[in-house]
Amino acid sequence: MKYKDVAALFARARYPSKGKPVINNVRIFMGDDGMYMLRYHDTDIITWYIDGTILLCDGGWNTMSTYRNMNRFLPNCINVYRRNWKMELSLKRCTGWESMKHITEWTYNNPEWNFAEVSKSKAYNGKRATYIMLHPITTAGKEYVIDNMKVLIV
Repeated sequence: MKYKDVAALFARARYPSKGKPVINNVRIFMGDDGMYMLRYHDTDIITWYIDGTILLCDGGWNTMSTYRNMNRFLPNCINVYRRNWKMELSLKRCTGWESMKHITEWTYNNPEWNFAEVSKSKAYNGKRATYIMLHPITTAGKEYVIDNMKVLIV
């Protein structure tokens, strides 16, 4: 789904303050500045911004149901999956059948995590939430590129 599709779906919400229920345990909420969030249980797994940018976050819950719910509501050119208990991303190009996989190993090995702000036990045992910001290349929003990627210990 793209921003305009999410906005049209949210417009049919009976009680906008409670969000628009989509499927079981999944709701769409409207945030500040016109952004929309897809909330699975208590975690905002997808955030759509008005400029077409999409923020993905697993909230440290790297389960199959989290990624399945992400893939249900993402555009067809984006596929999120789990490999070795880490979030990975596959982006498809519109110019052909070629698929561009983004192995996120460099992010998981990045020393710029928030280790300094958390205790050593939490750094070792804490959940690692992955945030991926995708920016559209074209105005039609059929191709995306990774704009930013972070892993935080929550």
